[in-house]
Amino acid sequence: MVKNKWLSLRTALLFLGAGHLAASEPPQNVEVVKLDNIQEKLDKINSLIAQAIETLHIPGCAIGIVVDDQIVFTKGYGVRHHFDPSPVSENTLFAIGSCSKAFTTFALGQLVDEGILNWDDPVIKHLPEFRLHDVHATHHLTLRDLVTHRSGLPRHDLVWFNSKFPRYEFLTRLQHLEPTCDLREKFQYNNLMYAVAGLVIERVSGRSWEAFVGDRIFKPLGMTRSNFTIEQSQKSDDFAFPHTEKNEQIKVIPFRDLSNIGPAGSINSSAENMARWIQLQLSQGDFQGEHLINTETLRDMHIVHMAIPSQAIERTYGLGYGLGWLIGLHKGHYVIEHGGAIDGFMSNVLLLPEEKIGVVVLTNSDSHFLFPKTAALEIASVLIGKSTGDELSGLAGKEKQLKAAMEKTDDGKDALAESTIFRSSKQYIGEFHNPGYGDVEIFLDGDELTASYNDIIYSLKHKCYDHFIGSTKLREASQFGCYFTCNSSGDISEFHLAIEPSLAPIVFKKKSSSELLAFDYLKKFIGTFEGSVFSIAIAFKGGRLTATVPGQPSCEMKPEKLNLFSLKEVPNCSLQFVTGSDETVSELHLHQAGQTFTLKAK
Repeated sequence: MVKNKWLSLRTALLFLGAGHLAASEPPQNVEVVKLDNIQEKLDKINSLIAQAIETLHIPGCAIGIVVDDQIVFTKGYGVRHHFDPSPVSENTLFAIGSCSKAFTTFALGQLVDEGILNWDDPVIKHLPEFRLHDVHATHHLTLRDLVTHRSGLPRHDLVWFNSKFPRYEFLTRLQHLEPTCDLREKFQYNNLMYAVAGLVIERVSGRSWEAFVGDRIFKPLGMTRSNFTIEQSQKSDDFAFPHTEKNEQIKVIPFRDLSNIGPAGSINSSAENMARWIQLQLSQGDFQGEHLINTETLRDMHIVHMAIPSQAIERTYGLGYGLGWLIGLHKGHYVIEHGGAIDGFMSNVLLLPEEKIGVVVLTNSDSHFLFPKTAALEIASVLIGKSTGDELSGLAGKEKQLKAAMEKTDDGKDALAESTIFRSSKQYIGEFHNPGYGDVEIFLDGDELTASYNDIIYSLKHKCYDHFIGSTKLREASQFGCYFTCNSSGDISEFHLAIEPSLAPIVFKKKSSSELLAFDYLKKFIGTFEGSVFSIAIAFKGGRLTATVPGQPSCEMKPEKLNLFSLKEVPNCSLQFVTGSDETVSELHLHQAGQTFTLKAK
């Protein structure tokens, strides 16, 4: 059995499933400690981080620390580019990934304060065109549901990953994406819902998500270096490049454009700018005398609204998800945090609100998935006097063990045995469409059957019958099972992709070639065909041929190949036309349920 590896290792670690939990207040029995010897502790932190960066071979990292509403430490470590000595500074720009989500919920909270929104408003109230696969969820999904990952949808990340379509197009695709559970039944991390949240902000404010966040959050906080796109970052004189490791070699990789999923993760920022964001989170909604959000609204973001299971790192016991934040406990202390992970970058923002401590960790490598959160927790441990001193030093071994466990494949006992392909590879070629996921193109690259989806190329290795294993040379080492199915005539009609682990394979239906849709080709089939029992009238309506039996509703005809059509409304039924040397149609053969009916052109 082939394991689905669409989800990268880092994402698989971040979130599992969970049951529903009503919003809850912070635990009352958390421990609060008095902070002292701050400079001594900062010196220790500096030494720990520098040593960890060197040991783990992380190209670059930036740290920001806030204590008692003051930025007490910001520093860069390592380099911005593995093959360039330019150092990381506290002003170096990094992609912060899903740490962007809290900016989206903060913006929603500002609109809640103004009475424009309510957390429990149905999404459809503000986006009337909003549709989900489930009718009940369409009408009852609220803004609170959007940002707490309880819509019922699994990740469906391949819908947006590497795609080029604009953000608003998500609204037309969502209704075609299947859920795996009912609304509010369990926690399932979903980036698409945050894109919808951004569209709500745009609709009610009359401004883009980027403009709203820029003016209402970045500007008053003085986050002058922060931005929303790769292009904006690269105009700066101080930005980090994305890195990964392959075969123990550090590689610089392309930047990932997240514009279409922006509200879920497209912000770029620096340690110094993010420290300002932390100051706001710890100061009851005020920053340098300016009131940005009501205290109760901010508090609502920092409490549990949806339960999730314990986090992957054993020291932190997860309580649940707030509004754009993960809520948990660390060594008896109440913790609010969120990680970010996107190609070449990983980050973590962590708050200990009772102690008024905040930490941001930014890195330009996606290969050390445990480091940002472990580093943030270790920094917090040092500040509260509970560091054991071995958390970061033992990280290399833990990462190695975890990678080995995640990459371990099945023993192959239940795998399909390889066999000789019994079709010509050319028979699989074509374009296949799913209304939620879009188009997949199957073509031959030399002699190799190949798939292209969202401009990512996948090699298809034959396993058995019409079953294949797809893989890509991307750093994610994505691998998936896929298979083709045929229609009643034995021709390939569908491509099934196992790209969403929690669902059955996604079905892509073969598209008719443009030549088979042209009126000059279709017009010869128009007319009436008489049989001994019934007749069929072929007509051209709305750019498509239709077939009608007297007294029955019309059925749309879908071209399958030359002179062969299937009926959209009737499964396992096909119409085969017989033409002469002059292309004049003389007969129609109706194939259905193992029988063939011959009708003559009238």
